[in-house]
Amino acid sequence: MNPLPLAMAVLATACCSLPAAAQMRVMSWNVAKMVGDVTAIEGVIAAAHVDDKPGFAVPVDVFAFQEVPSSISADLLAAVQAAAPAGSTYAMATFTSASGEDSAGGAQCLVYRTQSIAEITAGHADISTGASRYSDRWQLRLVGYDSTVARFYVYSSHLKASTGSSNEDTRLAGATALRNNSDALAVNAHLLFVGDYNVYYNTEPAFLRMLQAGNNPGVDPYGGSAWDGQGNALKHTQSPRLASGTLVGGGMDDRFDLHLPSPAMLDGAGLSVISGSLRPFGNDGQHYNLDINNGNNTYYPTNVARSNALADDVWAASDHIPVIVDYQVPARLLASVVGLPAKLIEGAAIPVTLRVTNAANAVVPQGGDELVWLANVSGNLQGSWSGSTPAGSSNDGFFELFAPTPGAAYGTIAIQTNSQMAFPTSATLEVQVPVLRHAHPSLDAASIVTTQALEIDQPSAATVIDIPIWNNGWTALQSSTSIGSATLDAGTNWTAAVITSGAITSGSGKVRVTIPAGTKANQGTLRVTMNEEAVPGAVSSQLVVSISILGDACPNPADLDCDGVVSGGDLALMLADWGTTGSVPADIDGDGIVGGGDLTVLLASWGS
Repeated sequence: MNPLPLAMAVLATACCSLPAAAQMRVMSWNVAKMVGDVTAIEGVIAAAHVDDKPGFAVPVDVFAFQEVPSSISADLLAAVQAAAPAGSTYAMATFTSASGEDSAGGAQCLVYRTQSIAEITAGHADISTGASRYSDRWQLRLVGYDSTVARFYVYSSHLKASTGSSNEDTRLAGATALRNNSDALAVNAHLLFVGDYNVYYNTEPAFLRMLQAGNNPGVDPYGGSAWDGQGNALKHTQSPRLASGTLVGGGMDDRFDLHLPSPAMLDGAGLSVISGSLRPFGNDGQHYNLDINNGNNTYYPTNVARSNALADDVWAASDHIPVIVDYQVPARLLASVVGLPAKLIEGAAIPVTLRVTNAANAVVPQGGDELVWLANVSGNLQGSWSGSTPAGSSNDGFFELFAPTPGAAYGTIAIQTNSQMAFPTSATLEVQVPVLRHAHPSLDAASIVTTQALEIDQPSAATVIDIPIWNNGWTALQSSTSIGSATLDAGTNWTAAVITSGAITSGSGKVRVTIPAGTKANQGTLRVTMNEEAVPGAVSSQLVVSISILGDACPNPADLDCDGVVSGGDLALMLADWGTTGSVPADIDGDGIVGGGDLTVLLASWGS
């Protein structure tokens, strides 16, 4: 191991090269072979990207179109691209048109936003549903979620039209083919059935077959309840126009266009429908058996002008209106250590902050699944932590890092999540911080000396004493030290000054003591406070230098500062040594301790 590694917290597994998919918007629409107004079609698509009916707006990630003859597939993709919001590009998934399908209304077409969705082409399938029509199944994955579980299927269908038992039987055969295909997938697969099912009632066998129990049934977000009649006008998707012509008329009275997620898409975990987000786009529920743009439209209740503009485009674009559903995306685990110090000093124990972020790319919190996580540690780290983090938020967990010996304090933080479809499912952080030895402040370069006695002759001129201070044995693995303060208890005219204020490593620092000329025999004590560098584990210490002046003693023993008069300066020196034992000048009565007897002698001599 490098003896002085850089302080680091390395994210080992929770990174990826691509941005994550945002909360997902899916739109299904029978475009009626694009015989409607192309400008209106582009207008509807553009409006879908900014539709904030559920309280937020995100670009559409998946378009599933019905009635797309092969001759118009390129035109349809061009319309999607023309209406794309800034920063979004779209591609067409595998497109197939079986023999006779063009003459039966056209094929299924899926277009996806490349910033958020990618196709797994091996997952594509054509499923015959009768009447020369095929359903298509596509397998898609979320960009930025590399786990194989972050995949889902989209089935787009256009079942046999019209009333009558024969047509109902054909629709039932088509629904059975779809369910046979979906039930052959893994149990609880993530999938959604969309398209124009042409079912008239919630009791029709084809509709009931789609909901029938099995490995992967469809689930009606409306609960399978009836949709006929004016009381259910908000569910209707066909037709936005009364008069027939190039486009089929009849007014808004049928729910032909379905969006049926599998149970795995409705469990509130991973990739899942945002509750209440299903909406027939532009339907305000006030146009039963009418043109959708008859009078005012209130799809956006507080913006009638915007609603009317959308209704006009929907009316002119097709004889069906789109169905839009929004999905939350799985959680994304991102972990880091924050506030880690650059180094420690041996013996330190510091808190380590683990920041766990749910980086699911959600516009609103409900647009991303909750991240449930657990973190455990090893090495010089202690503690455990767990949390539950909403999309777009972070939680902090706290551990303790110990630095028992010089070298390095290190440990591993292992974070795991079992949130459905989360990516990644685990992350490992390696924490490593250099650990220094304590500094060794010393009055000697060769050994550790913390006290020293100096004797000087009675000065005839001002005397300057420079006292060098070392950091004994310093290497790069040892803390620096610095001089915090220097205090001197001696004659009032003695001074002490810190000359070196910076860090002391391989060189020496300096404190300067100045003694005025004519100072008589006396003793002063220099106390130097030493501070280690300001990192966790740092301590302070003290160096002590006793300075004695040789020569004639002061005539009056109570004149401790030898200034010729017993006064406040002498009292201050005595109080500074109060309780000191041994031979010190303030022990005037010679009883071996500076105490009350010495104070009595000093006060008796006051002013003399």
